[in-house]
Amino acid sequence: MKRYGLLLLMFWVCLPVQAHPHSWISMKTKIVGSDGYITKLSMAWQMDPMTSAYALDGEDVSPAKIKKTLDALAYEAVSNMYQQHYLTQMLVGNKSIDFVKTSKGHYRLDGAKLTLMFDLTLQHPIPLSSSDIRLQVYEPTYYVDMEWQKASDVSLSEQLAKQCKTTLVQPHPTAKQISYAASIPIDVTGDPDLGNLFAQTIKLDCH
Repeated sequence: MKRYGLLLLMFWVCLPVQAHPHSWISMKTKIVGSDGYITKLSMAWQMDPMTSAYALDGEDVSPAKIKKTLDALAYEAVSNMYQQHYLTQMLVGNKSIDFVKTSKGHYRLDGAKLTLMFDLTLQHPIPLSSSDIRLQVYEPTYYVDMEWQKASDVSLSEQLAKQCKTTLVQPHPTAKQISYAASIPIDVTGDPDLGNLFAQTIKLDCH
């Protein structure tokens, strides 16, 4: 197995372009909570076909072995993302909330696309009475574009839906920042703060 590169989002895929990003993730996120607190995030991240093919290259995907293969790949992907805060920032004001360390997750193969599914439990549940609750998910170097394609890709658990609403805020990088990202060669990782400039934000308003 590819021990390096099983961090889901760090594949060096040889695409025929000379610009960031080089890989694309379509996300769905469910924000979970009860008893007046936000407690967990349930993630489903679908990779583009080329990145999915690279992830499975050389792996045993025969009918008899594919479940074992996907389980092993998911374990390593989620485990490795711990060092990057799972590429996820759950924020209250300027404070980022930590997640309980996990390696649990699973891959689903839908045609040519892999989807990684996993849960992140907050170490300290967020009271719904908190102000300025936000969620961002991004890869810091913008090697990978991570996107909720529509507002409904972010949902709330039943209890949270009674008290909260979400707003999807799109990023507004400048023309200069867009040009800079486009100028980074394919074999250069790039600026570790670049991803934040292109990151969407989910705002939660609760009462």
